[in-house]
Amino acid sequence: MTVLSIQSRVSFGHVGNCAATLPLERLGQEVCPIDTVRFSSNPRYPGWRGTVIDETEMRGIVEGLDALPEEAGGGLGFVRAVLTGYFGSAGQVAVAAEAVDRVRRRVPGAFYLFDPVIGDYPGGRYVQPGVAEAMVEHLLPRANLVVPNHFELDHLTGRHTRTRAEVIEALDRLAAMGPEMAVATSVKVAETAAGSVEVIAVGRAGRFRIETPLVPVHFSGTGDMFSAVLLADWLTHRDLSRAIRRAVAATWAVVEESRKLGGPELALVAAQEAMLAADYRAVGVHPL
Repeated sequence: MTVLSIQSRVSFGHVGNCAATLPLERLGQEVCPIDTVRFSSNPRYPGWRGTVIDETEMRGIVEGLDALPEEAGGGLGFVRAVLTGYFGSAGQVAVAAEAVDRVRRRVPGAFYLFDPVIGDYPGGRYVQPGVAEAMVEHLLPRANLVVPNHFELDHLTGRHTRTRAEVIEALDRLAAMGPEMAVATSVKVAETAAGSVEVIAVGRAGRFRIETPLVPVHFSGTGDMFSAVLLADWLTHRDLSRAIRRAVAATWAVVEESRKLGGPELALVAAQEAMLAADYRAVGVHPL
């Protein structure tokens, strides 16, 4: 399997492609990354520098990949899945949609996981104007699986979900716009136990939720890693419940190891063996 991963890159830390590539590779997937931005670090650090990749350059990279000869896979024929994350401009979103279409012309039925990186609670929206709207127009209809966090679910559906029933209704609304499956992460609603967060999913396996302890520390890139692990496991086993449980267990293991080490970023390299050893079977699933 080869995953075309279109998202951000930083020199310091693990977000975007820097959070997705290692988990995908350790879980058996070849990765073909295309960067949307190249920053010195996450912009939350003072003094960060970097640039948004010009959409013409992005399109050229996609076209170059699609022009590869047969011995190198026959253009984008070597790709079996697409993963997208953070975009630096609305124009890049259209290029990503073109890339999905190019892949599917070569490989009908290629899987697309759409991680709509827009913002989070309590920080709010952090993408440029027009990006979220372009995602709804170009990417959501093409996706097989959409994985927003709670803020992104609310933003995409124009709602403020306060109960599990409202979250499920919003996920159904997203699924009606194209994806077969929709998964909301970092959910905190009225029914959520104190000190916990939830993952709520709707899809082929029905509707279910997973509850996890809330770690009292924030690391950027956990959502990017979560989507990467979920995609890798899905490509291997085609079981949404298993893939989500694998992603929850792996992310929890890396966050816990990172917290113990005390650094400001995900300790993805140091925690990679813990990520692989995390037991998805210990993660409980509650039907809804």
